[in-house]
Amino acid sequence: MAACLLLCGVLVWFLADAGQVRQDVSAALALCARSVIPALFPFLAVSTLLLRLGFGELAAPWLAGLMEPLFRVDGAGSSALLLGLVGGYPIGPRTTAELYRQGSLRKDEAERLLTFSNNSNPVFLISVLGIGVFGSVRVGIWLWLIHVLSALLTGLCFRRYRASSSAPQAPTRGSAFHAVSFSAALVESVRAACSGILSVCAFVLFFYVLARPLSALPPPLGPVLVGVTELFSLTPLLTA
Repeated sequence: MAACLLLCGVLVWFLADAGQVRQDVSAALALCARSVIPALFPFLAVSTLLLRLGFGELAAPWLAGLMEPLFRVDGAGSSALLLGLVGGYPIGPRTTAELYRQGSLRKDEAERLLTFSNNSNPVFLISVLGIGVFGSVRVGIWLWLIHVLSALLTGLCFRRYRASSSAPQAPTRGSAFHAVSFSAALVESVRAACSGILSVCAFVLFFYVLARPLSALPPPLGPVLVGVTELFSLTPLLTA
């Protein structure tokens, strides 16, 4: 009931201030075109293509010695961690979900991996924040290194996690690596990346509009509330 009343209030706000809402949506579309799509779409396409070509199976033997003892995740999960650190949101979780669907990870392993594979990419931290906000490449690199360390520490904290309702699961690993058609994998990967970026941009648009009134609040309260609501909307406020 409370949620319905809240949504009715939001709808009334949208109708009463339709002109400003249209302007906010236009600004969010420009933000997506300027920052979100260039930063994410190429990484989404390439990471999906890597997985379809068997990157998870190839990486597993090399990194199993680190992933299994440190994070209690099969070596195939290293591809989600690496791609999540390099490609940024939401490539890590998408890669984790794909590995789980392929049978390369058990459910409990995928759940643990989700806690530390969803990270900002270095392009955003170094280019947008480091150079654009702080005017320093070094600051951007430090931000990314802190991000990497935080992710790894989070993985260590959750290494003993197991859903209380789930019993220990038997391995259901996928089949060994096998060659697939590169052209077919490329087409499917680009389609999947397009679908993923549309979903990301849709959420950015929606929460950008919701967060816009918060930006009028005096700092630091305004930027803090905007950042909690929608991350990309925060960056224009940081320069001030």
